[in-house]
Amino acid sequence: MPSLLIVSLQLMSATASDSEGLNNLIAPEVHQDEFFEVIRDLAASAPIDTVLEIGSSSGEGSTLAWVEGLRLNSRKPKLYCMEVSRVRCEALQKHWGSEEFVECFLGSSVNLDQFPSTAEVEHFHRNVSGPLQKYPQEQVLGWLQADLDYIRKEVVPTGCIREIKRARGIENFGAVLIDSSEFTGNAELDEVYGAEFILLDDTQTFKCHAAHQRLLHDPGYELIAENPKLRHGYSIFRRRHRTMLDPLPVDSPVHYFTIVLNGEPSSGITLRFCSSSPSGGTGTSSKALQH
Repeated sequence: MPSLLIVSLQLMSATASDSEGLNNLIAPEVHQDEFFEVIRDLAASAPIDTVLEIGSSSGEGSTLAWVEGLRLNSRKPKLYCMEVSRVRCEALQKHWGSEEFVECFLGSSVNLDQFPSTAEVEHFHRNVSGPLQKYPQEQVLGWLQADLDYIRKEVVPTGCIREIKRARGIENFGAVLIDSSEFTGNAELDEVYGAEFILLDDTQTFKCHAAHQRLLHDPGYELIAENPKLRHGYSIFRRRHRTMLDPLPVDSPVHYFTIVLNGEPSSGITLRFCSSSPSGGTGTSSKALQH
């Protein structure tokens, strides 16, 4: 089993290169828009104790929304941020290293064998209308291969959702944002199923299309917020406590925008980030999950 280890910023920097893709910083996508505001409001108001953000990048987008909201939450929830890119994880830690309730983890959310096959991506590209079809199939498959190559080349820890849950004694997270690789959203849903709130970004692309459809027809969850037209779409689901958790495959979308927290309509969002040492003290180095 992998273990949680503190990884120095120097080590993270040394293995990063100036090539394209995951070796580069990117501008935040969820930033001061509708989804950003809803995340911030949910973070401030929801009765949760833990949050997992999958795909934090450099911490200037959705992470900011989570942090700003969680600072106002009387339950003082913990925020666990996960990023697969070494250079982005380094920037993430530099941004939020002083926040005691945030921990930054370097690693892939799932194992390599949980990534989709080439055939699965090809089938989606041919049969599901959406933003991904703007790109040639060969280019999309190239992104998939680039993700796999990066993880292998950089020896990035894998299966990190399971390891964070194990190491921190978490059965189910209070809230989870799935916004990592274009190709792992469905596998990530398998790993976080049971969370009180599940937030999906890019519901109109391969990333979270299947996860969104599954939750729409799952009696264990209800859709409380959605906007398929904002960037590549987002949605938020809340767990139903009187229904057995039994996810079902689905194929028909539902479109409406309403968010309800504790029985009352709400809206809003914002975030920030940092990490602490395993002993609970504030640290200046990022954490990684390593074998």
